[in-house]
Amino acid sequence: MTQRKIGRIETFYAPPRWLFVRVESEDGAVGWGEASLEGWAEAVDGVFEAFRDRFIGADPFNIEDIWQVGYRGGFYRGGPVLMSALAGLEQALWDLKGRALGLPAWQMLGGKVRDKVAIVGDDVIMTGGTLIANVHALLAQGAKEVYVYATHGVFCGGALAKFHDAPIEGMVITDTVPVNRLEAPPNLTVLPVAGLLAETIMNVFADDSVSAIFGGENQLF
Repeated sequence: MTQRKIGRIETFYAPPRWLFVRVESEDGAVGWGEASLEGWAEAVDGVFEAFRDRFIGADPFNIEDIWQVGYRGGFYRGGPVLMSALAGLEQALWDLKGRALGLPAWQMLGGKVRDKVAIVGDDVIMTGGTLIANVHALLAQGAKEVYVYATHGVFCGGALAKFHDAPIEGMVITDTVPVNRLEAPPNLTVLPVAGLLAETIMNVFADDSVSAIFGGENQLF
């Protein structure tokens, strides 16, 4: 246990979908996390009213204890709203602890597993500016190769031309949005998903298992 105490827990809504969390200790240590749940930012924000009552004054270094209390402290457990809020709070606490100790989060969680290959994922690629900036940041931090994947490749605002010159080893997207193959960079792989979506729709219509399509990997029961 340290002498630090949580003095403030703030949330910041960034349209259209993001909710960020800022935790500050009484001695000025700060950490940030993300508690986004698309379409339900207000509901997640409401969870932090209860979290403030429970955790202001708590030791921010006792991350596991705070997580357990946050998860088990109410009659009902789990669900996307609570878990999104709890994930954002935990991220902020790890960030705070790492900044206070001068250590990156991966060092506190057991150290590096590999230091050569980085993989960056996102749900959608729009202009690509932020993604490419992240790639450069990873290379500057020592990554030898960076691979990128996304579900939807919108590629607007000349994004495909940007990726031609980006230091990315390989990119993988699905074909939910048509891609101009003549403009696409040579390292771009497009995976077809029409058959998968059709089978999913048929299984839902027939009240069959959707998890079975994925070999039961996402099956809960």
